[in-house]
Amino acid sequence: MKNTLFFKAISGFIIISLFLVISISLFSYRIITNYHLDTLRDYLSGINHSISIPLAELIEKGDYEQLDNLAKKIGSEVDYRITVIRLDGEVLADSEEDPDIMDNHRTRDEIIPALQELIGESLRFSDTVDSEMLYRAYPLYNIDNEFIGVLRVSIFADQINKLLHSLRASIFRISFIVMLISAGLIYLYIAKLTKPVRELTKAVKKVSGGEFNVKVINDSKDDIGKLIKVFNDMTEYIRSLITELTYRKASLDTIMSSMKEGLVLIDDDGFIKETNPSFKNITARKEVIGHKYWKVIEHPELAGFIRSLSNSQKDITKEIVINRTYYLGSGLVTADGELLILLHNITELKNIEQIKKDIVANVSHELRSPLTAIKGFLETLETEVSETGKEFLQITQRNVERLINIVNDLLSLSRLERSDALELQPVNLNLIVNHVAAAFEKKIKEKNLSFNIKTDTKLPIIPGDEFKLEQLLTNLIENALQYTDKGSISITTGVDDYRIFVSVADTGCGIPENQMDKIFGRFHVVDKSRSRKYGGTGLGLAIVKHITLLHNGDIKVASKLQKGSVFTVFFAAQSL
Repeated sequence: MKNTLFFKAISGFIIISLFLVISISLFSYRIITNYHLDTLRDYLSGINHSISIPLAELIEKGDYEQLDNLAKKIGSEVDYRITVIRLDGEVLADSEEDPDIMDNHRTRDEIIPALQELIGESLRFSDTVDSEMLYRAYPLYNIDNEFIGVLRVSIFADQINKLLHSLRASIFRISFIVMLISAGLIYLYIAKLTKPVRELTKAVKKVSGGEFNVKVINDSKDDIGKLIKVFNDMTEYIRSLITELTYRKASLDTIMSSMKEGLVLIDDDGFIKETNPSFKNITARKEVIGHKYWKVIEHPELAGFIRSLSNSQKDITKEIVINRTYYLGSGLVTADGELLILLHNITELKNIEQIKKDIVANVSHELRSPLTAIKGFLETLETEVSETGKEFLQITQRNVERLINIVNDLLSLSRLERSDALELQPVNLNLIVNHVAAAFEKKIKEKNLSFNIKTDTKLPIIPGDEFKLEQLLTNLIENALQYTDKGSISITTGVDDYRIFVSVADTGCGIPENQMDKIFGRFHVVDKSRSRKYGGTGLGLAIVKHITLLHNGDIKVASKLQKGSVFTVFFAAQSL
């Protein structure tokens, strides 16, 4: 109650009104008191003027007895005390006492100014009449305007006090009545003024409780009316937003529930905010929202994927195996720093891919023997056919040789795709480079290309499969040789950012930008005419990519059309 606007307003108005009423009452009392005293002084001055002449005549005659009788008569008529004093201070007449027994008044406060022909005034206790008196003394002059004495007119103070007390009581009584009336009017005014505010407060409480179908009725044009109008507009806008958000949430829930992909949203503190049924099925947990992801996700690969995404703060895509099921995990970092992970089941695709690989491997294996036999018979036929037939025989031999190369590469790729295909041992990349380079020197010279080899003599030994690394470098050099007609081929080894690298650079035709992401695919060739001319299979770079991945490495390509390409293979730090 004490914190309400109504209570504060009414309290403030009452305090201000009370202050004003008391101030006005005290001010009025003071003004009226002063006015009354001034009126009383004027009245005493009037008495002085009316009786001073006869009193002065009796003083001139020296008839002090008659003077005292006259003072007593006048005093009984006007109900004031009349005292006549000679210039030496002796009392000649007094309306209340016998002047012969009264003290000399020359030193009295009110008499001192009067003896100097001024009006004197004093409020003090009188021992003579045993009461507090208001004295006012006037100079007394004869008919010739000669100063002959002092006329003192006094009144009992209790008479003044009774009048002032009555006046004070009347003022405070009127003030109290005014205060009550003002308080009532103020109460009614403030109650009317704060009624819209109270209604608005009730409406706000309803809105805060989730009830948005609220409207405050008020037709006033003042500031409160404008505020209520703004509130009504706001609730209408919020209601429309809530309706739209509810619809969108329902749609989103429907979409998320119907998704076969697992979806989870994790905040920057590691708490799971949102998920869908598919993700719960993957983790085999019903309650995951509101928990730390590492407490509810028991699969090391998935937890590690989320940690990598959190640490790198970059989008990541990676294959994840959970309970023998393959998923393609896509991790996104939102603008708020939250992690959005989508798990797409690719087990069927992986199975189909494996079936395709098995078919290719089996077919390649089955084709190898017949092709070898065909090659042998063709070589035998060289001595049996005419010169004209030899030309066709040579064409047939070249195509059979190309088929054999393709089959061999397919078999090599199939073996590489098995994770247990490596035979690790300490390897010096410089020795491999020199060994492979020696095998290509003749072919490079035949194309009139310069061959540059730059090796780092301090290159560390790494664990690797020597045969596979030779195969990797052989394919890179063959690729460079196939696409370079002039200029040079360069091989470089070294250490960059704690990673060992080997690069093969050429000054060939280069790779179009729109093919950069396809060059490591199977049977992809940049220039098909060159591939047919030199017997390329389109599998060389695919083999390079697989050998690199088997060694936990990475391969980068930089190329410009008609200027050449650079293939650089990096071996990860953990391989050192």
